[in-house]
Amino acid sequence: MKHILPVLLLLLCRAAFAHDPSPTKSSGAGLRVLVYSNTGYYRHVDIPKINRWLVLLGHENGIEVDVTEHWKDLRADELARYDVLVLNNANELDKVLPEEQRKSVEEWFTNGGKGIVGLHAALVHQTKWPWLNELGGCDFNSDSDFSKAKVKIDPAAKDHPAVKGQSAEFWIEADWTNHDRAVTGKPGFNVLMRVDETTYTPVRDYFKTRNGKPMGADHPIAWTHEPATGGRFFYTEFGHDLRSLSTPFARQHILEAIRWAAKKTVASGKPESQLRAEEERQPGSAQNHNGLQRTFDVTTAGIGVAGNLAFTTNLLSPINATEPKDWKSEKDPEIPKGIHVDRDIMYLASDRREKADLYLPTLKDGQRVPAVLLMHGGGFNDGDKAKGREVQMAVEMAQHGYVCMSINYRLWNKGVKNPTWPQSLLDAKTAVRWLRVNADRLQIDADRIAAFGNSAGGNLAAMLAVTDEADGLEPAAPMAGVSTRVRCAINFYGALDLPNYHDMKMFLQTREENPDVYRKASPVFYVSKNDAPMLLVHGTADETVPHSQAETMAAALKKAGVMHQLEIVPNAPHTFALVSPARDFRPLLFLFLDKHLAPVRSSTTKPTTDAPASK
Repeated sequence: MKHILPVLLLLLCRAAFAHDPSPTKSSGAGLRVLVYSNTGYYRHVDIPKINRWLVLLGHENGIEVDVTEHWKDLRADELARYDVLVLNNANELDKVLPEEQRKSVEEWFTNGGKGIVGLHAALVHQTKWPWLNELGGCDFNSDSDFSKAKVKIDPAAKDHPAVKGQSAEFWIEADWTNHDRAVTGKPGFNVLMRVDETTYTPVRDYFKTRNGKPMGADHPIAWTHEPATGGRFFYTEFGHDLRSLSTPFARQHILEAIRWAAKKTVASGKPESQLRAEEERQPGSAQNHNGLQRTFDVTTAGIGVAGNLAFTTNLLSPINATEPKDWKSEKDPEIPKGIHVDRDIMYLASDRREKADLYLPTLKDGQRVPAVLLMHGGGFNDGDKAKGREVQMAVEMAQHGYVCMSINYRLWNKGVKNPTWPQSLLDAKTAVRWLRVNADRLQIDADRIAAFGNSAGGNLAAMLAVTDEADGLEPAAPMAGVSTRVRCAINFYGALDLPNYHDMKMFLQTREENPDVYRKASPVFYVSKNDAPMLLVHGTADETVPHSQAETMAAALKKAGVMHQLEIVPNAPHTFALVSPARDFRPLLFLFLDKHLAPVRSSTTKPTTDAPASK
C-alpha cells in the first residue's frame, strides 16, 4: 500500500460500511501497561480471563496493555518501556521471580517514578520480598466466599478518581481479603474504601480452622501508597473473581487506578501537574472521564461465547525455556453444541470449484460480532479447509464468539499450464469482500474482519494486511469496489520474503528467471506505516520455513512503525496445532484478536475507528 486511496473509493467504503478510518481519540495518550500474572501460591482460574479483561479495558481507552508470565519480561530494559506494572493476583513472587528481576522492579519503581497496581492476591504471601511487602503495607491472613457486602468510601478520599462519583455507601459483590494488619495511618498510605464486616461472613469455612481472622471495624479494601521517594502504588481487593469486575464501578475503579499510578490524567494523558495547572487557569473546568459512561460487557467482550477459556499462558513470552515435542492435536476436532457449520459455500465465481466453510456461533438478535478469515497451509499446492488443524482453528474462533470463514483457494498442481499466483491472493481478497457483502445476514461487524493463516495461508494473511487498491492486486470481480481491507492479521509460520526463500511451483518460474514476481508475492516488500497490526508466530525448529522469515518481517514492521508482535517458539516445528500437549496458543491468539477487533456488543453500538488508514 504505497499510495493514497482515491477519495471517491474512500467515500464509497464509508457509505457502504459506516466506517470512519480516522483514528479513535485516545484517553491513554501513550500510556503503556505491563500485566504480570504468574503465581507462586494459589492460582485462581479467572486469572487468564482477567488478563483479557485488562487488555480490552486498555484498548477501549487508548492504553497499550501487554501480558506476561515470564520473569525475563521484568528485566530492566523491558520494564523501561512501561508506565505501570499491574500485578494480576501475582502472589508469592519470590518463588517465580529471580532476585535480579525483583531488583529491577524496585529500581524501575523507585528511580523511574513508575506505578504499580495490585489486584486482590497481589499482597498474598509476599513477606519474602520485603520491599513489596512494605510497599503494600500488609500481607494475607484469610478471605471470604464471594459475597455481597456494604462498602464505604473514606470521606477524605471521595475525590480520588478511582472512587469519585460513587455513593458514600453502596453494596457490591467480591471475595474479600482479610489482611494481617490494616494500613490505616501508615505514613504515605491513604485508604479509599472499607468493607463493613457486619454485612457478610468475613472468614470462609476453609480458614476458620486455619487461624483465619476478620479485621473488624477497620477493614480497608482499596488504598494508595506514595513513598517519600519513587512512584505510586495502588491496591484493591477487586479482581480475584471476574464477576467482581462486571460492574461499571469496578471498571472505573481499575481504569482510574492505572491512570493514577501512571500520574496521567483521565482524558488527555498529560502529567498530573500540568493538568492541575491548566485547571487552575480555567476555574470551574472538570476532567472529562472519557469512556466511563460505557457499559463493559464482560461476557461478550472478555470471554466469548464459550465463557470458560481458563488459560494459563501469556502474551509476551513463553513461560518455559524448553517445550514438549508433541505439537499435534491430541484428538480429532469435534463441532461442539452451539456452533453451526455451513459447508461448501460458494464465495467465488460460479465456475470455480473452491468453496468455503462458515463456522457460526449462536448469537442474540441484533448482536454484531467480528469475523476471522482462515486460510489453510500447504505450500500453495496442497492443503484443504477440512483438515483437522484448520477445523480445530475454526471451531476455536466460533467458540470464542467470532464468525469464522475457512476457505479453499487456487492451488498449483501437475498439469497446470499457467501460474496460480496471484489468483490465490485474489481469492483471499474476494473472501473478505464476501464477508462484508453478507455482513448483515451473518451478524458480522464489517469493520471488524481479521485474517489468519498458517504456512501458505500465513503469507496470504500478511498480504491482506499490507496491500490495498494502490498495489494493483485487487480482484476485478466479483463484488468490485467492495473493500478488501482487514483490521489485523495473524501469520503462523508463513514465508514472507520469497526472494530469500526458495523457488515455488505456483510461479512456473525460478527466482533467477523472474525475481519480480517473487517480490510481488512477498509481504515484506509492501510494509508501510498504516498497515494493519500483525501477530507473527514461528518455531525455531521449523525446517520448511526458517523463523528468520518472521524476524525479517518484524524488523520491517518495526522500522515502519506498524504495531506488531513477534512470538518465536522454542523447538516448535513447521505446522503445529493451535492446541497441543506442547503448547496452547489460544491465549496468545485471542488476546491479540480481542485487542485489535474490540468485539462490538450490539448493532446499535457505535463502531470504533482504529482501522489502519489508507496509504
